[in-house]
Amino acid sequence: MKHRVMVTGIGIVSGFGFGTRVFWDQLRKNKTAIRTSGRIRSLGFVTGKAAQVPGIEPSRISHGGDLAISLSIPAMAEAIAHAALTTPMLQSTGLIVGTSLGGNDSLARHLHDKTNSLYLVATLYEHLARFFRISGPMSIASAACAASAHAICLGYDLVQSGAVRTCIVGGVDPLAALTMAGFSGLKVVSKGGARPLDITRDGLSLGEAACYLVFEESTSVASRSIKPLAEILGYGAANDAFHPTSPHPEGVGAQLAMERALQMATIPVEKIGYINLHGTGTVINDAIELKAVSRVFGRTTTRPALSSIKGAIGHTLGTAGAIELAATILGLQSRIFPGTFGLSKPLKESEGFVVLRQATPLSEVNLALSNSFAFGGHSASIVVGRAV
Repeated sequence: MKHRVMVTGIGIVSGFGFGTRVFWDQLRKNKTAIRTSGRIRSLGFVTGKAAQVPGIEPSRISHGGDLAISLSIPAMAEAIAHAALTTPMLQSTGLIVGTSLGGNDSLARHLHDKTNSLYLVATLYEHLARFFRISGPMSIASAACAASAHAICLGYDLVQSGAVRTCIVGGVDPLAALTMAGFSGLKVVSKGGARPLDITRDGLSLGEAACYLVFEESTSVASRSIKPLAEILGYGAANDAFHPTSPHPEGVGAQLAMERALQMATIPVEKIGYINLHGTGTVINDAIELKAVSRVFGRTTTRPALSSIKGAIGHTLGTAGAIELAATILGLQSRIFPGTFGLSKPLKESEGFVVLRQATPLSEVNLALSNSFAFGGHSASIVVGRAV
C-alpha cells in the first residue's frame, strides 16, 4: 500500500538568520544575504563575499565545536516544534541528513590546531539523533550539492512505503576553508555576487545553511488534526554519467530527473506552474539547466514560471535541495513565489518562459518542481503540491 506523504514542519537557518519566518520575509522583500564575510576573509580568500549565518563565529560555535551541528540543531528544533512532534513520536521517526562535506570545518581545525573534537560526515546524524532522542531508521545522503534532495527522496520512500509514519529530512553545510578552496580552484566563484540566469553572470556565491522538513503519512496528520503545509507527490533521480564536476552539455541527467519526477507523480507537464531552478549563477550550469527545462516543458502552451534563490542565499551546497524545496512550499502556501536576486537580463535559453525577477503573486499555481544538480552528475527533482 502506498501512503501519501505530507510536509508538516519546516526549520531553517540561513544567511538571513535563524528561523523560517526571517528567511521567507527577506526572500519576499527581494533581499540578499550575500555580503562581505569576516570568516571567509579570515581564511585568506580574496573573494570575501558569501551568505554567512549572522552571529556564528568560531568563538561562539557550540556542540563540541562543530559548525554543522551548531547550524542543524536550531533548524531541526524549529521543524520538530512546527510539526508538533512529541517525544514518543520521535522515538519511531526516521532521520535522513544530506550534506556535501559535513564536519569538514571541525576536521580542518582538528588537523591544524590538534583539537580534541572531531566530527565526520558519518557521525553527524548520530549526534543529532542523540540530541533529539530520535530512534527510527536513519542515514546520511552524501551526493555533493544534491545531497539533501537525495535525502528527501529517501525520506519520501520511507514514509510512502509505510516503514515509518514520520521522517525528518534535510541537510546542512557550513562555510569552511576546504569548501572555499575547492570552488576557488575551479574558478567558479563570483567576484561581486551571484547573478543566476543573467547574461552577465560570472559565477556562484557560497552560502551556509541548515534546513529540515518533517514528512508525515497523511492518516497520521489527520489523526492529529494538524494542517499540512504541502504534499510531496514524487521525485526523479538520475545521473549524467559524464564528468566529475561538469554537467553533460545537453543536461541529460537534469532532463531525466524532471521527466521521472513527473512520471512518478503522474502529473502532466502542463500542470506544473513553477520551477525552483538549481540556478547557481555559473556560466555553464545555468544555460544547460535551461536547455533541459525547455526540452521537458517547452512544447506546452502553458509553461511554468522560473526562478533561482541562490542570488539571495548563496549556493548552500548539500543544503540546497532542502532549503529550495522549503522556499517552493512557502511559495505554494502564500501564492507568492520568490524572485531571482541580481537578475537584469535573462539568458536567451529562457526564451518563452517567465523568469521571476522579484517575488511575484501566482494565484493559480498549485503544483511546482524543485531542481537540484551536483558534481558527479547527481540530479534530482521533487514534485510538490499545495496542501488542500
